[in-house]
Amino acid sequence: MKRRELLSALGVAGLVAATGCLADDDPATAGRTDDGDDPTPSAARSPTPTRTPSESSPTPTESLTPPDVTTPAPGECEATAPPDPSPGAGLPDPRSYPDPPGTVDAETVGPFVEEYERAHRYNRLLGELAADGACVKYLDVSVTDRTVASADDGVVGEVTTRGSYTGTTCSDETGTDTATPLPHADLAFRTARYYVTDRFVVRDGTVVECWG
Repeated sequence: MKRRELLSALGVAGLVAATGCLADDDPATAGRTDDGDDPTPSAARSPTPTRTPSESSPTPTESLTPPDVTTPAPGECEATAPPDPSPGAGLPDPRSYPDPPGTVDAETVGPFVEEYERAHRYNRLLGELAADGACVKYLDVSVTDRTVASADDGVVGEVTTRGSYTGTTCSDETGTDTATPLPHADLAFRTARYYVTDRFVVRDGTVVECWG
């Protein structure tokens, strides 16, 4: 994310921070939830109940189908590396991505895509904060819903996450703290779609892992 785009998103977060409203880490929809609703104070907001990760189950869903992408042929897989920032001082370490599941079925792929998407969004946010020279005392991404279904040669899944962070002052080279830390921001719910086989992982239409 470019600096001015991040500042634009953070500007919205700053405007709503006083009332605890939702913000979005995507500047194209900053300050709006994924369902298009205007932000409301999180203390008063009553979101539609969803399955928590512990309640999620690999229930087949007819609406989940493999993505309409060209899948790599055996031995020809090329992946686009997922976010893996080097944030430095004032920011936490990036999250590790999970190992491939031992078998590819709805039961094993469900937890895998939860962990993968949590790490993917967390690391992307971390990289954006690092690029802007920001510091945070708290950063987290949680999984709020997951659906998986068996498909031809693999498993399709959708994972919904929500992130949040709280800024803190950064010390410059002289040890002097910066004057204005980032505000607290509760980020919008976002859903990513996965297609997992025993050879590769596709996330939102992009191959992100090659296993064989």
